[in-house]
Amino acid sequence: MTKKDKAKKFYIEDDKSVADIAVALNINKNTVYYYKNSDFKKGIDWDELRYISTLNPEDTQDKEKIFLSVLIKEFDKALVDLAKSDIEKKLLKLESFARTYYKLKIPDNKTDVKVQKTQIIKEVITKLANLSIELNQKQVAQFLSDNADRILQDLLKNA
Repeated sequence: MTKKDKAKKFYIEDDKSVADIAVALNINKNTVYYYKNSDFKKGIDWDELRYISTLNPEDTQDKEKIFLSVLIKEFDKALVDLAKSDIEKKLLKLESFARTYYKLKIPDNKTDVKVQKTQIIKEVITKLANLSIELNQKQVAQFLSDNADRILQDLLKNA
């Protein structure tokens, strides 16, 4: 593994700072920035990959459940107040709740699409590696394991 590959791994997967990476690899911080910028020019954004690697779908689902329970409680409170108001106010309040919910549910177009693509690519690579192990093709499995990050980055760059 080259120093550039190690720097990229430290930055993306291990969430290390540029200064920490420079110390760990015994290189100048400017060299780490050079690595980042050269990849960025090729369409590989270390910061975006770092962000994507931190996302956990289970955390998102848990947060959504909490949000929905708070929303329902607030909605129940609002219903008590709405019982005293006219029908038009009730409908406006209900529309406001629905609009807020759907705004939160609509994904950020660029980021969520990349996150979804990343998850699909990771699943495909994992399934291919597992299949190659099952079929006793250890070299293929090793290749996929060694190059998974590069495959992911190349596919995201071209997507």
